[in-house]
Amino acid sequence: MARLSTLRRSPAMAQFLRRQLRNAGTAHTASAKATEVIERRLTAKNPGFVSVVAILETVWVLDRAYSLTAKEISTVVERLLQIEVLAIENEQEVFTAMVALKQGRGSFSDALIAELGMRAGCARTLTFDQKALRLPTFEIV
Repeated sequence: MARLSTLRRSPAMAQFLRRQLRNAGTAHTASAKATEVIERRLTAKNPGFVSVVAILETVWVLDRAYSLTAKEISTVVERLLQIEVLAIENEQEVFTAMVALKQGRGSFSDALIAELGMRAGCARTLTFDQKALRLPTFEIV
């Protein structure tokens, strides 16, 4: 399996994803190089790997640096999940976090933390963050 993160050193993976995806809902265009990698170098038999860390970093930058709305960010994540030649780490949990963000139930990172905790068998996630309490599995410390 090809690892996109080895094409360029981290944090280049998140940079690569931002270049490819940031045009969703914005005036930016995807970089030709990122498009070329996804469309010509990756295949179903030789997919690229995208870690949850790279996805979280990408979401954070789209929010903070590009000021995308929750709806725009959820569209970017949804588009990423639809790219057949990418193997997304914890794909179901990423999808569920994207839905939570899209529905305004919490931040992407909080929702992903909750989903990964549930996958690990945790019934509750303890937090100091009041905003995280919008998600049902969080409990304030």
